[in-house]
Amino acid sequence: MKRLSAAFIVFLTLIISSCQKGEHVEIFQKFTNVFIKDLSMLTGPDKGKLLIDDQTISISNNETVKIIPGQKKFTLLDSMGNILFNDTLSIGDNTDTLQYVKISDDIPPSLIKMKAETRVEGKLKIRIVNGNKELNTLLGGEKFHLVFYHVVERLSGPPSRRKIVYSATGDTIKNIGKTLPADYQLLTLPSADVLFNYGFYGRAQILKEDFKPLLINGMEAYYGYSIDYHNYGVLTSFTTNNSGAANSPAANIPTYWEFAGLEVAFGN
Repeated sequence: MKRLSAAFIVFLTLIISSCQKGEHVEIFQKFTNVFIKDLSMLTGPDKGKLLIDDQTISISNNETVKIIPGQKKFTLLDSMGNILFNDTLSIGDNTDTLQYVKISDDIPPSLIKMKAETRVEGKLKIRIVNGNKELNTLLGGEKFHLVFYHVVERLSGPPSRRKIVYSATGDTIKNIGKTLPADYQLLTLPSADVLFNYGFYGRAQILKEDFKPLLINGMEAYYGYSIDYHNYGVLTSFTTNNSGAANSPAANIPTYWEFAGLEVAFGN
């Protein structure tokens, strides 16, 4: 009996020592809240589905979902089971807000992590999604880049006297595709002396994914734009589904291929 008691004491001592020296084991799983705004596609008779890590989530419009934080795959399906959105988002320990964004029928919907965006002095924050089917076909579905050249001088009059001068250098907004990017890029504003009453305008050259100019019928391709800077400092924009055409706006500008319709979806 004494031998048994002694063995029990040694066993108990080892357990206590192990508990004192061992690492703390977390037995409770931490969760976080994800608030999903304006997910109207999940309401009504033809509602679709939301999957998180391939698990169907029951959710109503503007509802908070409790999930484990980390890298999570979010999938949106329409009522026919077609995948509308499928991407991995990093969910933090604190409550994150996801915004359901549907800009037009030509642009797939997105779930975007929302965060407070402040203006940057002398810059415009902008993100662009491509909704132009013709351009998408010409590029073989690859992403493209836009180099923005602002108008700094314009002389009107008869065609022979018309003159347009663009900025010598321009900022490049990179990797524009068919889904709305989560992050913004910076576009330098023109100097105050060339800002117009409503903002500024110009043309943005289209570069292919390898940064070589896109040529259509032997002409360089551009997107015309005008931006109301006075109302917006942070913009979400999209290219509309308009066909391009040859354009010769002034005698000093060689004819180029132009797409029109770089539009503002929302901004602040």
